[in-house]
Amino acid sequence: MSSIYISPQLCQGCQPVKIFFLRRRKYVVGLCLGLLVLIFLVQQSRDRGPAWEPVYHPFNLPSQDEAIADTRIRPVASQVAVSDEDPRHHKARKVALANISNQSRKPKEARFREHDELRFSLRSIRNATASWKYSAVHLVTADVDAEDPTNPDARFGLVPQWLNMDFAPSRSEYGSPPIYLHHDSQLFHLIPTGAAKPTSEEVYAWRNKTLPSFNSHAIESQLPNLDPELVSENIVTLNDDNFMLLELPPSAYHSPLYGPVFLFQTDRYITSDDTGTLDGSSELRSLAWSNHLLDQRFGARRRPYVMHNARAFSLPLLHEASLAFGQYFSATPLSHFRGTIDTPPDLEVNMMFIGSHFVIERHREALLWSWIVAKWGSVNGKLDAIDKNKMWGELGGTGDRLRARWPERTSRVEVTQNMQQAGIREPFSDFNSSQPHTQYAFVSGDGYIHAYLPLIPETPTMRHVPDLAVLSHNIACQISREECLGSDAEPAWDLFKRVLVEQPSCGDCFISALVRASGRQGLDIFLPKATDTTPSSHEVETLPLILPSVAPPLPENPRKFALRLIYRYSYALGVSLTKFIMLGTSNQARVELKAVNRNPDIALLCINDDLPEWSIATVLAADRVMREWFESRWPDKMDWEL
Repeated sequence: MSSIYISPQLCQGCQPVKIFFLRRRKYVVGLCLGLLVLIFLVQQSRDRGPAWEPVYHPFNLPSQDEAIADTRIRPVASQVAVSDEDPRHHKARKVALANISNQSRKPKEARFREHDELRFSLRSIRNATASWKYSAVHLVTADVDAEDPTNPDARFGLVPQWLNMDFAPSRSEYGSPPIYLHHDSQLFHLIPTGAAKPTSEEVYAWRNKTLPSFNSHAIESQLPNLDPELVSENIVTLNDDNFMLLELPPSAYHSPLYGPVFLFQTDRYITSDDTGTLDGSSELRSLAWSNHLLDQRFGARRRPYVMHNARAFSLPLLHEASLAFGQYFSATPLSHFRGTIDTPPDLEVNMMFIGSHFVIERHREALLWSWIVAKWGSVNGKLDAIDKNKMWGELGGTGDRLRARWPERTSRVEVTQNMQQAGIREPFSDFNSSQPHTQYAFVSGDGYIHAYLPLIPETPTMRHVPDLAVLSHNIACQISREECLGSDAEPAWDLFKRVLVEQPSCGDCFISALVRASGRQGLDIFLPKATDTTPSSHEVETLPLILPSVAPPLPENPRKFALRLIYRYSYALGVSLTKFIMLGTSNQARVELKAVNRNPDIALLCINDDLPEWSIATVLAADRVMREWFESRWPDKMDWEL
């Protein structure tokens, strides 16, 4: 056993990270069950430093204003790998299981079963991102109490048995990416819920309640707390059952022109539920609860499921989401296992879902704020009858009705041209560059995606994505002036909040109408007039995370602020050929994996273990099929693999 001190300065001065790995519900590691290397992890002692420090401190987070203002803070997504066969980890899990009040909520053993997915998922990433400059892999694993009476803060961190800890590849423009290890206890931070900073006692009490964790939702909720000095602004997250099959450029996941590329399952929409009565052992409860939280903040609606595959995130925005819902992100780790707490407000958030839709909703919020508050409310912040008449005219309303037609836009169809002009490689695979393997079906420069989603087929393909340019004669929405705008004088902030949260269909139609009025591209109609005022370096970067009842002061240069705000939350909807396999038998595994081999256009693959617990023979047979397929697909070892 080797003893290594893990510090936040593991990779001082590293260049941007391009990929991050995420632990899923199973705790996987290694060549075979139980073969683990332990590293000795010493956490900062309780008597070192103040009770409150910035995000790079291993225990605490800054206040919301401090976090947003700190440009070093770049939240992260990751993957965790753990084998339950390690005796220390197994002992800790056994103790945690015994403490579950309702034993019927015990997780299935399949959640802790592994088929060497992690190792081959990493190999797939190595192959698929070979052309990415300065890429790196970040791996998060569990750790447990070292039970050292002389040092109560000491912990053992788990490391895959096949990982060569003595090999430290340097970060290069191309080539094998270096790998960096993080441990659960380094990520778990108590997020402040108000102006008051938590005390040392509160922090340690919370950590003692949450660690060790055997819950993927808990780990994911803490991913924004990874050291921002080690990661870049834009990352791709995968679970250990996710595999990259095609070599795609970074623009398949993110581009500086369009932001993160979200992949949604458009035949599955999530409905809110705040009761905690849905199945907590699956994703259902966390998804419904997360959608409820989004409803409360941004307005009620169903939202599409985020595909269980490689996911793109903007790290600053992921961190921002964790601050906006800080109470709930901090409550999630209280469930040591998925679904063990079923009482609101301590239900688990689904970070993948809420982190993705937070960006979309903040972009919608930025558009509405810019038009209502910054442009029409302006300096005095008031809207009178004359202002509202002009606003209604700008929307294209006549009388009491507005029948907004689909905008005739060319933004999406010009993606390729814009990327070429910017020197960005388009999201095509080198394997078959004649067919785009990731297509941008929608870009946020065309408004609000939820107005567009109903048009997308349940199973979209590259050739069957609706084009706004050919939908311009159809009606996008209809609203009443009396219901949505009215004629009475009121603060612009009040109208903004009303159509944002209380009457979301009004806000949606405002955006659709204004996007159409903007012409074939651009969003200039949303923006206030230009001024010569130079913004202060101390001016805030965003709108408040929690909307106050009274409007905050207007920025010194409203137009520049609005432009920056809208661009901050840019995103695109991607369409990629993906495959999801829910394994039930060895024969099914063999058939499904052969089908994958026959289709060279599949970009992303997920293999989910749903093998029966009652049949050891079935599990072993399927395990052999999977391992053989993994080895045939990715036979070459990674540089840092023993």
